[in-house]
Amino acid sequence: MDPAWLELLNSDWHDYRGSGMAADRLDDPVWRARFLGRWSSALRGVPDAEVVQALRSLRSLVRRLMAGVAFGRRVTRKDWNSLNAILSAAPLVRRLEKTTGGYHLCFSPAAENLTGVLAQIAVSFAEVLVHGDPTRIKLCGNPDCLWVFYDKSKSRTRRWCEGSGCGNLMKVRRFRARQKKHKCRPSR
Repeated sequence: MDPAWLELLNSDWHDYRGSGMAADRLDDPVWRARFLGRWSSALRGVPDAEVVQALRSLRSLVRRLMAGVAFGRRVTRKDWNSLNAILSAAPLVRRLEKTTGGYHLCFSPAAENLTGVLAQIAVSFAEVLVHGDPTRIKLCGNPDCLWVFYDKSKSRTRRWCEGSGCGNLMKVRRFRARQKKHKCRPSR
C-alpha cells in the first residue's frame, strides 16, 4: 500500500494508454471510502463535499511541495506555512503498541475528525522528506500517465510507475516508432 500522500496525489487519475480518459477518484465514493478507511469512522457526519474539497486542497498543496522538493522547483513560504498549519492543527498523541518484534511508538491525532485525517496525510508526506530521500520521488516517464512514485530501486533509475503497465507500453511505442521509421525509408 502506498503512503497516504502518494495515494492522494495519484487520485487524480489519467489513463496511461493515452486514451485521454481521466478521473478524479476523490469523486468516487467507493474509492474515497477505501482511502479514508485508514482512519476508521473519523469522518462520520462530515458532508462529502467538505471532505472532497479539503482533500483536493491538500492534494494541490502536496503536489506543489513535491514538485519543488523533488524536481528543484521553487517552493513558496506560503506553501510551507500551509503544510505546517495543517500539521499543527491536529495535535498528535503518542501511543505504544506491542508488535511481534517488540514495541512501536505510534502517533495518532488527538481528535478523530477531518483536521486529524488531513494531518495524518500531511505527516506521511513530511516523513518522506525527513526520513526518506526526496530525490527518489519521481513522475512516471509515460507522458499520458504522470503518476508520482517513490523509486525504491537500488540504482535509482526507475522510470515508470509500473513496469508491467507504463514500462511495457512505452517499450512497445518505441519499438513501433522504430519499425515505422524503417518502413518509411526510400529504397535505392
